[in-house]
Amino acid sequence: MGLETMPSADSASSAGTPPKPAARSSGDSTRKAFYKLIFVALVCRLLLMPVEAFFFSPNSPHVHPENGLCTSSPACIFSRTLPDLMFASAFSLLVLFYAQLAGTASGGGPRGLSLILTRRGLFEMSNAVVYTIYCFLLFFTGIVPIVPYPVFQAVIWSMLAFIYLLLLATLSYFGPVLMMLLKPSLERRSALAFRLVTMCVICAIVFLSRTVTFGLAVWKADIQYTHGVVSNLAIPEEGAYDSMFGRDALGYSLTELLPSLAILLMMHQPRKGP
Repeated sequence: MGLETMPSADSASSAGTPPKPAARSSGDSTRKAFYKLIFVALVCRLLLMPVEAFFFSPNSPHVHPENGLCTSSPACIFSRTLPDLMFASAFSLLVLFYAQLAGTASGGGPRGLSLILTRRGLFEMSNAVVYTIYCFLLFFTGIVPIVPYPVFQAVIWSMLAFIYLLLLATLSYFGPVLMMLLKPSLERRSALAFRLVTMCVICAIVFLSRTVTFGLAVWKADIQYTHGVVSNLAIPEEGAYDSMFGRDALGYSLTELLPSLAILLMMHQPRKGP
């Protein structure tokens, strides 16, 4: 099956016939929504990185001298995990896009799991539930100290690990389906098909790495694993602020910034010539 049925404006330039207006509008709106969400997530991470580096510096009074955990202020985990949630929200929109794409490309419109995931309002409702739980835990840990900090920390990490695992499982289901549907286009070396597959692979790598690192953080009760691949490879010896900030910048560049830029490049709609 060709790409003309794909819910993306890009398909008009790579197939013989233009896509249906409704499908094209849906694909364009999804892409624009992802642009906004990923921009907000990147800005949030940029603004909170100095705060995070301050709280988690080994010389900080908020950090336990032996295990390196920040046990006196929920702002420690807030500065680290709020951007994580925002990135998860943005990437979940891509997974819904793939579900919509697979359902539309198979003919007859979304059905089954694809229909459930692309139901109007599901994305907003799911995010509302996640952020409500997050704010609830933060309130009863930092403002009304009922929930112990270690419990708050473990629940947040567990929630993030579960979200990324769910995204990985969903993508693992729709990714192969979409690749089978795109097989004729891949054989013709279609640029659009190549970009869609590349985006799928990048998302899978991001979801797997975040699932593993947050899972290890819960299992080991160690904040260092949430740095991703830079967890224990570049721990500052003297706890200098600039070293802490540099480690975080490197870790987040590898796990968030570079994948996001690559996906944005893949999603970019080339300008048509005059």
